[in-house]
Amino acid sequence: MIYLLDTSVCIEYTAENRAIMAKVHQHTPKELGISAITLLELERGIFMAAPAFKKSNREFLERFLKQVKVFPFDKKAALHAAPLFAKWERQGCRPGEMDGLIACHSNGLGLKLAYCDGDFQRLKLPRLELWPKR
Repeated sequence: MIYLLDTSVCIEYTAENRAIMAKVHQHTPKELGISAITLLELERGIFMAAPAFKKSNREFLERFLKQVKVFPFDKKAALHAAPLFAKWERQGCRPGEMDGLIACHSNGLGLKLAYCDGDFQRLKLPRLELWPKR
């Protein structure tokens, strides 16, 4: 396993963004995973989608989940996240809850976090990798 994919990468992949699709296809499924937090965000997106898109979004997510490992956010992940959130709060750069949890999760797993929306750069964690949308 090399990469934990952020929700932003998964959404762009779903939207068939060519640059993101090419980047994903450079790796085998065994090299890519997602956090259970990302799964939560993707599921929430399906529930929030317009009725015309729910079925296709659900089908895509089910196919996608067969190709990647979903890492549970467990006790170890929570204990790893707490001091990082405290550090970010002291520094005045606390991220949104979900982004912060995903960043902590990838860091705790020792995986690179692949993202494409710029929300993570200010966290100054090792193993962050921006995947450009173009």
